[in-house]
Amino acid sequence: MYDTIIVGAGLAGLQAATTLSAAGKDIVVLEARDRVGGRVENIALKDGRIVEMGGQWVSPGHERMHALIDAQGLQTVEPGGGDMVLRLGGKAKKIHVEQPAAQDDLSPFEFSDLGQALLRLRRLARKVTDNPTWAAANDRWLGQSLQQWQDVNLRTEGGRRYFARLVEKALGIHPEVTALEDALQRVSTGVDLESYVVTSGGVRQARVVGGLAQLTDEMARGLGDRIRLSTPVTRVEHAEGHVIVTCEGGDRFEGSSLVLTTPPRLLKTIDFEPDLPAERYDMADKIPAGNVIKA
Repeated sequence: MYDTIIVGAGLAGLQAATTLSAAGKDIVVLEARDRVGGRVENIALKDGRIVEMGGQWVSPGHERMHALIDAQGLQTVEPGGGDMVLRLGGKAKKIHVEQPAAQDDLSPFEFSDLGQALLRLRRLARKVTDNPTWAAANDRWLGQSLQQWQDVNLRTEGGRRYFARLVEKALGIHPEVTALEDALQRVSTGVDLESYVVTSGGVRQARVVGGLAQLTDEMARGLGDRIRLSTPVTRVEHAEGHVIVTCEGGDRFEGSSLVLTTPPRLLKTIDFEPDLPAERYDMADKIPAGNVIKA
């Protein structure tokens, strides 16, 4: 009988296994896929370059992730300058992304302030385009400068400075001399400002050199044959003083405790005896599955 059975070999499962194993516990990790890493995955191209298909960004606030990266002897690099191509509405636009400067660091509050303003600006641009009658009735208000609109809709100095630089570089306009209506037209036809912020390193995000999946691969290497791949769990039974886990194909594992690290929505793929509380299933239903596309 194992001390602990861990379901899932993503970052959470691998870290739990590493911690328990270091404490001398007898553990086993059951992973449904044929690889470790969960939502972290590297794909090697024919020329040897790596494309990260899953999670990749590490920010200054991720102290535990930085500690894991350091423990494995991996290095991080912050985004530099370069060219970015955005394809929107069938049209491709190439813009240059400059090396982020130190003053581009935004606090979480400033970044949230910036994000809310960009959302309001995009919605306003859509309203002007979709409702010309409203735009005509508010012609005088739309004639104010973008600077005036910016001062009302952004509450932080850091957010205002970033916004002004952003529209200048992405849209080629200066807020103090550009009418709000003219700016909205450029927003409707130009580059997506939110995408520009995310890819320009405004929150000083870093990547692991060679891909973040190196981290999970190294953690798995340290656990060796304690990890069982291609072993999806189908049933969990709580007996007196221990737990019995049954896998697809009939393999059974017994342990004193269970650590379940699967995404909440996957709870419905496992039979529990006794059944989980109804509110646990309700919570799982309300957490949407990830839906991210990278190019």
